[in-house]
Amino acid sequence: MKGRLFTRVFDHHTFACYFAAIALMLFLVGGHRSPLLFFMGFSAQDGAGGLDIMRTMEWNLCVLPPVSASILFLMPELGALSTYTIVRSKNIRRWWLMRLAAVVVINYVFFLFALVLLSLISGAELLLAEWSTAAVLFPLHTTLLSSLCAGGMILFTSRATIIFYLLVECGLLAVGMAYPPVSLFLPPYWGMAQAMGDRFSSAVAVSVFLLIVLNLGIIYWLSRHNPAANPQSK
Repeated sequence: MKGRLFTRVFDHHTFACYFAAIALMLFLVGGHRSPLLFFMGFSAQDGAGGLDIMRTMEWNLCVLPPVSASILFLMPELGALSTYTIVRSKNIRRWWLMRLAAVVVINYVFFLFALVLLSLISGAELLLAEWSTAAVLFPLHTTLLSSLCAGGMILFTSRATIIFYLLVECGLLAVGMAYPPVSLFLPPYWGMAQAMGDRFSSAVAVSVFLLIVLNLGIIYWLSRHNPAANPQSK
């Protein structure tokens, strides 16, 4: 990744999202709860079949920062900057894959940065098995959601990202809580180690498949509708 792209990825907007979320997590941890539990999520099938507002807020507190940082990065990349950056790339596919790589970095850096920092401050012990599972599922889920929101922004406007996010991480999350048996088939729960349990491999496989298909669709669309030809802000 080129130096200029790296500085656009980790600008003050990104760090503001990260530190605000970590501060809230630190407040909720309260010195007696493992930070890993935030990223492990929860199993809707263990609930009473009703909407748990606190769990919904805690999960979105984890998911929203990396997704927001990804969208804040992609908005100028798909807007005015595309006029300068696309002409320097060999083709649209290479151009988008570099931006996708940046999104992947954004999502994995948040998970590792937040988990390590919260663990050091709270003094909580990290269990290797649970840590490894969460390290695969959670960033993969937020990367998939970031790509989905990016697709909405490309096809429609930046406002579509808000609708897509709320639909997945609030609407479908609520559906899973109301009807626990269907939670295993809903995207929000694929990023939760506690929700997937022994279905870890299935969650990873489906998420990777959808991530590939989604980005192939984005590349195809961008190839047909070059953003540099219409560089207004998204």
